[in-house]
Amino acid sequence: SEINRFDLKYSDPETRRTVSEKRRHKHRDQPVRILLIGKPCSGKGTIAPMLSRTYRAAFLSVGNLLRTEVQAKTELGVIAKEQMSKGLLMPSTLILNLLNVRLSQRDCTMNGWILDGFPRSEEQAKLLIDSKIVPDCVIVLDRSDELIKEFALGRMLDSATGIIYHPRFNPPPKEIAHRLVWRTDDTKEIIEKRLEQYYQTIDKILSY
Repeated sequence: SEINRFDLKYSDPETRRTVSEKRRHKHRDQPVRILLIGKPCSGKGTIAPMLSRTYRAAFLSVGNLLRTEVQAKTELGVIAKEQMSKGLLMPSTLILNLLNVRLSQRDCTMNGWILDGFPRSEEQAKLLIDSKIVPDCVIVLDRSDELIKEFALGRMLDSATGIIYHPRFNPPPKEIAHRLVWRTDDTKEIIEKRLEQYYQTIDKILSY
């Protein structure tokens, strides 16, 4: 399969709006299916909403779907909470079932999807293909391990909007301080464990 490498950088707002409108017009009748893969804190949660707005496609974050289950205290949520607190992967079949339900909803079938957080193992990649969930393209995001650790240990989430902030890279406005939450799995030990898992599996995942 063809692999292209790009260096990503922010353009000025006017350029982004112009390009976005052109792409939206071009792809409005062609639902896209994009798979985002990368190290933890490599920018997937930032890039995915941009792609979602550009192509009018649904943004699916497996992590967010699981955290919703945790907050609802469902049976799946209880399992997810225990696994995430240890930096372990969820059982693949459970995630796939959750994902299939979401992909069957109208916004995904009509507008396409941007998927972040799955697959994270060779087994999950095989399950994805076997389930006929095939992306049009796969985008792999990369970032240095040092920067990933710095970002992970400082990031915070606006519980109302889902926007991610960081004291250094994207400081939050003072007026939303009461809404900010931190992920329990953003610890040095867990981040290092997830990076190790990434390096062990990325080549096998991309082979599919």
